[in-house]
Amino acid sequence: ERGRFASSVEGARSGIVLLVPRPMLDAEQNELMRLLLDARVQQLIIFLRRGGLRHLDVNEHLRRGEYKGYAPLHVAVMRGTSSIVAALLELAHADPNTQAAG
Repeated sequence: ERGRFASSVEGARSGIVLLVPRPMLDAEQNELMRLLLDARVQQLIIFLRRGGLRHLDVNEHLRRGEYKGYAPLHVAVMRGTSSIVAALLELAHADPNTQAAG
């Protein structure tokens, strides 16, 4: 979604539309991608277990950068980090059938 606000996954789970500021979602996605790209498996697991993706849909495609149009799961697979792929699938409930944009 574009603009200053986006729907929260937390709200969707509750059956309501909860809009959160886009920078909040971007911060969650940036932290997720930092841990993923640095292959910090243990820190990623802790981040996910502590609710680090409170509002972000883990299947949302990246909006900028080298991996624009891909979901974090795609990036983990491309980088060959199987333990991170497993963490995204099991802890973040990433959709293995998510298609790349475009």
